[in-house]
Amino acid sequence: MNETLYNILFVAGRDAFDNTAAVTDLVNKVFSNPLASFETMDLKGKYVFKDSADALKVVATLQKKGQQSIQLRATTPHKLVAILKKNDLNCTVYFTFSSAFVGANISDASLKEYLTSVWFALPSRQYGAASDDTQYGDTLSQAGILQVIGIFDFNVNWLHWLSQPAYSEWYKKENLQGAPFYKIEELSDGSLLLQSYPHPGDYRNTETLEKIKSIEQYLNTNKQQ
Repeated sequence: MNETLYNILFVAGRDAFDNTAAVTDLVNKVFSNPLASFETMDLKGKYVFKDSADALKVVATLQKKGQQSIQLRATTPHKLVAILKKNDLNCTVYFTFSSAFVGANISDASLKEYLTSVWFALPSRQYGAASDDTQYGDTLSQAGILQVIGIFDFNVNWLHWLSQPAYSEWYKKENLQGAPFYKIEELSDGSLLLQSYPHPGDYRNTETLEKIKSIEQYLNTNKQQ
């Protein structure tokens, strides 16, 4: 099996890293993940943080004015990377990790549960998406599946987390709840968790591609006028 990289992106408002206690909780959540143990952190090559004991240094760095980007690396698996970034527009948490690790070391359900817990730990959360891997976009293009402009950031992915303020510019709540997703959950904060299909690696299946196409067509048809 060829090794590819899965991508997870969470986006929050630009004030998301302002509250020290909230950001500390988020940083600890990122450190204490089921995918790997982070051994080093570096900020543009200038600083090295040993482990989560240095979380307050990470938080202080993120709270500085201007653009800050902290990269976390792990050796188990060696391709796991997480990036916490603050800029003038928003704050982001980004993961990339080996697809070979999913299934062998963590179940789809456990991964979904952990990622949702990161969503709740993210202050001022706006939206998030779990894309299947680096070949996902090419597969959709070859299948003739168009893009979805707006809050879905072009592609319909395995999982989407959407806050009400973020999606309301593009969709009514009832329209999203009526979309042909595999599963739709309204979370305790009023946000929606949309799951397009059961397993992230299934997107190459003909049945899954047909499902994605039906979702894409529905979303493009039911946008706010």
